[in-house]
Amino acid sequence: VNANVEGVTMQFGTLAEYFEAIKGTFRPPVLKGSFFTYSDINEDYWSGYYTTRPFDKILGRRLESVLYAASVMGASNAEMQKARRTLGLYQHHDGITGTAKNEVVEDYAARMMDSIRFVQNWMGRRLGDEYFSCWVQEAPRRAARDVCRELEKEVVLFNPLRTAQKYCDGTVVEGRKTALAKAANCDRPVRQDKSALKFDPNTGMVVSPFSERWMVWKVKKGGAYLFFPNKESDASLPGIKIEDGGYSVKTPAWSRTIVEREDGAVDFIFETNLDRANQEWFVRFETDVDNDGVFYTDLNGFNFDRHKYRPTLPIQAQVFPMPTHASIEDNTKRFTVLSEHAQGTASLRNGAIDIWLDRRLQQDDGRGLGEGVMDNVLTRTRLRVLTERDVGDSEEFTPTQWCYQLWDELNHPIEAFGEIPGTSRSGKENYIPKEQQMDQKDLLRKSKEQGLNGNKKHNEGEQDHNFDTGINDEKNYGIDVIPFVILAFNRVEYFKQSIASLRKSDFPLSNPILVSIDGHVPEMTQYVRSLQNEFNITMVHHPFSCYDHPDTFPGYDESLNIGYKGDTYHNKRTRGTSCLKHHWMWATKTSWEIYPFSKTIFFTEEDYEYGPSVYSTLVSGQELLTDKYFGMVLENPVVSKRRAQRETGDDHWTIGHFRSGPMAIHRSTWNKLLDSIDLFCKYDDYNWDFSVMHLQNQNLLPYKVIYPSSRQTKHFGLDGLHGGKKNVAQGQLISFKSKTLKLSEPPRKKANKPFGGWGHPKDHEHCLYVAKYKGKLMKDTYNTKDPYSTTK
Repeated sequence: VNANVEGVTMQFGTLAEYFEAIKGTFRPPVLKGSFFTYSDINEDYWSGYYTTRPFDKILGRRLESVLYAASVMGASNAEMQKARRTLGLYQHHDGITGTAKNEVVEDYAARMMDSIRFVQNWMGRRLGDEYFSCWVQEAPRRAARDVCRELEKEVVLFNPLRTAQKYCDGTVVEGRKTALAKAANCDRPVRQDKSALKFDPNTGMVVSPFSERWMVWKVKKGGAYLFFPNKESDASLPGIKIEDGGYSVKTPAWSRTIVEREDGAVDFIFETNLDRANQEWFVRFETDVDNDGVFYTDLNGFNFDRHKYRPTLPIQAQVFPMPTHASIEDNTKRFTVLSEHAQGTASLRNGAIDIWLDRRLQQDDGRGLGEGVMDNVLTRTRLRVLTERDVGDSEEFTPTQWCYQLWDELNHPIEAFGEIPGTSRSGKENYIPKEQQMDQKDLLRKSKEQGLNGNKKHNEGEQDHNFDTGINDEKNYGIDVIPFVILAFNRVEYFKQSIASLRKSDFPLSNPILVSIDGHVPEMTQYVRSLQNEFNITMVHHPFSCYDHPDTFPGYDESLNIGYKGDTYHNKRTRGTSCLKHHWMWATKTSWEIYPFSKTIFFTEEDYEYGPSVYSTLVSGQELLTDKYFGMVLENPVVSKRRAQRETGDDHWTIGHFRSGPMAIHRSTWNKLLDSIDLFCKYDDYNWDFSVMHLQNQNLLPYKVIYPSSRQTKHFGLDGLHGGKKNVAQGQLISFKSKTLKLSEPPRKKANKPFGGWGHPKDHEHCLYVAKYKGKLMKDTYNTKDPYSTTK
């Protein structure tokens, strides 16, 4: 450079030399322009990773969005530190790019889902203990859904922006304020009265004032990093279904909904499920804009790159990263596409913008990953399209204020929160906390004064009453996921082994766990408390335990045998036999009240080992679970306890009959049991599971369950919660990945005779009292004369 460029001298220098040089009239020559897209050899351009694994790119942007909303609500950096670190971790050059191995991608997704839930829960508690986020994600790489809309609930809306936003039902939420509204479907097709959109009646595609084409690049090589185009074509649309005049178009693998806004912008909501190898799917918008090959993309939402189509370069060199924004323009108009996540984009034809939606490659591209990208999942992409005129004549590309506003609303939408049933307030004026009507300075001050959750912390050594009365209010109990309910007693060493296996599994750390201890057992209580910084654990103590009442009801009370003729077998009421059924009834009833939106709850005990895919197995099984089945068990219910289960490797779900053991129960099953609660509570068997079988034999409950071919639980403790003979299951637990149910009709089991031990009217009364109790969690009421006479 020094020898060949006149007036230029280049050298290494210090900061002091630099600042000395720029004093005065220093005007160095400037090289401006886009340096993307990079190539390392020949025509190997790194333009594939812009779109690789778009679902995870969306998840990262969602985490960023809720963190922003929480900070506006008053969250401190310390409170959000872990979630911010998760977002920072995902910015790794193999994270946000989507170029990590499958298991690492799963780990990133699990961490981000956990962090999103944590932040959502914080915001719900900030509004009040009664609120939960409407958007629920049930598994790390599964699209979220709006449970408030499904339940048709009234919602509290929070707008994190300084400017007003309009909710999809028309409710206007002022900047950084809350409002009430009826939950609405914000992804439904919407046509404005003055709409200019016209559609092809055969395909449902938009044809005017711009056109929309669903396109495919079929490729022969390329991988996570590299894009190598081969053949471009319109997407095949078998089984196409056109609804609402074209505003909704659906195929088995690709769908699109159009939502027109009152301001003239148009949202395109795509859902893609790419399952064909070596294809890259994109949407092409074609306009009459004469952009002469000039194309603009953003770098970070604020700075923009100018690109010029060059016919001498290969196509893969002219695909660019689009964090949020792509535009083309001429002297009279500008056409812009905004996105809520990063992907690849190009302008390969005059007046056109291509936006990549997903890509699936079966081979590696030799850049270090060592595998293709074949783990595509259902992905929802929302694009906002706007056409503007008279945008000004500036040397630098500058978005309009309207465009910036639309970008803000797309990336920082209104957050909606539902109210947990049974906690409704007497008047709407108290529904929204006053602090949410204050300005941001007051919110920050109040947050610092109150601390997390707005509650004072317990002093060291002070009794934590939550452990005695029920819910730990720092943990989540309103999410529509599959909560784990663990019935425990005093076998701490077994429980430690059980937790160790859970750590090794795919169980999300943020997933709610309820540990119900049968009495205030000090060693177990202390151990569960030690887990609460690691897991999302709520601990409750059975208030009517035999442990806490060894010599009085519900424990053993000799006076109850006076005048008592005995059970079916003329046995008197004895110590310990009644404990199991009482704990199960109380813990089960409590679980459904703590998790009011869960469709399914998984019940287990302290002495079970869990398989590597226990949670994903439950999630896939939940999709198959209907009210025809009592529930799902995670091991073969017909295998004898005296021999190991043989794993076939043939993954599928099977139908069997109910036995016992860890089980996920559908809410409809619990409701049916309550309908027959008198028979359950008065059946002379101290075992809850045999009492259930009695209802099944009376056709009052379904007798069938579903179970995976590869079990996900293994018993290594003693039979029964309170001890008994040794029962150590053999064999390894292996991963299970199937959503296929093999239909069969298992024979009914013959009705068993009752085991007895449950013939006393006092046990019947107490069981019914617990089952029919209304209100907050029950405390120990046996200090009163007659707990049953009190209206609850």
